[in-house]
Amino acid sequence: MFIKKGLDLFRKELAYFCAAVRLTQNPNNVHREEIIKRERFMRKNIQTEIAKHNVLESEVMVVCGGYHIYMDNEDQQDPPPIPKGTIYTTIVPYSFFRISEYFGYAAGNRAPQFYQMLWESGKGSQLYDTMINYIVKVLKQGRKQGETYSPADGIAIVQTATMLSNLRNRKLPILDDINDALITCCCKGKPQEEGYHLLKAIKKIAIGNKVGYVTKNLAKLPILNDFYIIINELGLSDSIAKDNPKKLSLDRREDLDSRQSSFFHRLLFLQIPFVKLLESPGTGLASGTLFKEKWNLNWSPKVEQRLIEMNLFGDSIESAALTRLKENLKSVYNRAGDISQKLVQTVNMDFPNLIADVELICGESIDNDTNFISLCQALTNLLILDRYALFRNIQRDRLINLIERCFDRSCFALPFIASAPEDMQDEIVSSLLGITEAIQHSGRGDFPELDQEMFLQNLKQAAEISEVHFLKGVFWGIIAEMRKISSEELSKKLADYANEQPEQMIMAGDFLDGLMSVSRISIMLGASQIIESIEKLLTVSDWDSFLVMLPKMRSAFERLHKSQRDNIADLVAQRNGLQDADQLTELNTSVEAAVIIARIDKQVSEIMQDWSFL
Repeated sequence: MFIKKGLDLFRKELAYFCAAVRLTQNPNNVHREEIIKRERFMRKNIQTEIAKHNVLESEVMVVCGGYHIYMDNEDQQDPPPIPKGTIYTTIVPYSFFRISEYFGYAAGNRAPQFYQMLWESGKGSQLYDTMINYIVKVLKQGRKQGETYSPADGIAIVQTATMLSNLRNRKLPILDDINDALITCCCKGKPQEEGYHLLKAIKKIAIGNKVGYVTKNLAKLPILNDFYIIINELGLSDSIAKDNPKKLSLDRREDLDSRQSSFFHRLLFLQIPFVKLLESPGTGLASGTLFKEKWNLNWSPKVEQRLIEMNLFGDSIESAALTRLKENLKSVYNRAGDISQKLVQTVNMDFPNLIADVELICGESIDNDTNFISLCQALTNLLILDRYALFRNIQRDRLINLIERCFDRSCFALPFIASAPEDMQDEIVSSLLGITEAIQHSGRGDFPELDQEMFLQNLKQAAEISEVHFLKGVFWGIIAEMRKISSEELSKKLADYANEQPEQMIMAGDFLDGLMSVSRISIMLGASQIIESIEKLLTVSDWDSFLVMLPKMRSAFERLHKSQRDNIADLVAQRNGLQDADQLTELNTSVEAAVIIARIDKQVSEIMQDWSFL
């Protein structure tokens, strides 16, 4: 009788609270209209179910939010019509974080895990034990973040929380008392600064990361079943047990890692928010991490929501991804870069039966595409695929044929970008550097043989006809990096601007900016000649011309590494008698060795910047 009376009193007081919330709501609340529409829908469905089952209203229990207990029953207006479409009904497991107010859930619980601990503890002295358990967990979490909390801090927190509850006329400490005690005893300064790690630990322990589950006896959509079956088969069950991100490193040469990678790439392609690719094989052809991947796994209710949407495309993850991929191929038919990316995705998702079809489409798009940037993207993708063709069961002879055709088309497209607009220039520079790197690896080991002379011939043609001085500098810079023009010849092209009319001479800054955007070794080997050319320009230019050239020249030198700028500054100082010249030794080496030396020099400089010699 006492329990019944206590529950009735609780229900009555809770109803009073809900009524007060509704009556005190701001009448200008932007969500008010949406709430009314939902309540009309709820009321209509309640009435429909009562009529359907022929029961009395007194025999019906409605489960809803407390705010809706007092919906306006006098409002007889129909709810808005439901948009046409297929309706799927499913039950999605939620997590502590998703039902917390920190997730943005307006009716959320501020500390789901804490109150779960209270519920499981029962009553009486066990409630006091729950407080101690909570405090211990917070302090342990804080120590993980680098704080130095001791058992003495725990004792002080319990005593302070008890004291605060007594001062506030409570029989036992509540969450507010406990958290206030934690901050009082452990924060030696401002909570948002010195107490940052403590507040973070409190939030983490109060909310928790448990995820609910749906009984296996409840029917699910086929694609949902397939998702969870694969999760179990691949040993990933722990990644959906908690609403907590998990990082996973994979090596695609290992069988299990390869299967996990294919599954993750299918989910990524379908935009299922369970996976996020953190690191993938770089486009650099010299990369030593071609088979390495790093993923972040994080389950949320949005995973099932998106899977339900993908059910329209297939009953399994594989069939849905395959259907979407085939649709995407139709939309990018004539763009070689996009088609080659779809080929990479086909390989990554492990669809061997589709590879031959995509290769055929890719070949047709290469033959029809005249866009240099798109063709270079395709070339890079094909070269990456060629490097792990053996591990992905790709017929290498067909792939090499595509690479050669793509390279040839890229070379023939060079003259057409000679005077490209400014908004395309960054992509052009990136594409040129990529194709140049491919040429440097040409013929080494199993690397495909590429026609360097054809590339140079078209590049020189582009440099000669270009009316955009930045691109002209880019083209000649690439040629210099390939050692097909000497430092003296390159410097002369810069110095020739001094002989032009002022409106042409001021373009020397653009030329130098383009030159330094792609050329590093040639600039450093011919630094003296470059400086001499710049001095010649400055000597003949008037003040106004100098001010026009200055921003681009500054941009050009900012592209260099700090150590390279320091070396050039030393040379300028030596030329003007401001520093004793050191004995210099001419560097006679191949371009490949010079590239390696420059990379090592850059890495050493970056490392030494963090060292202190004081």
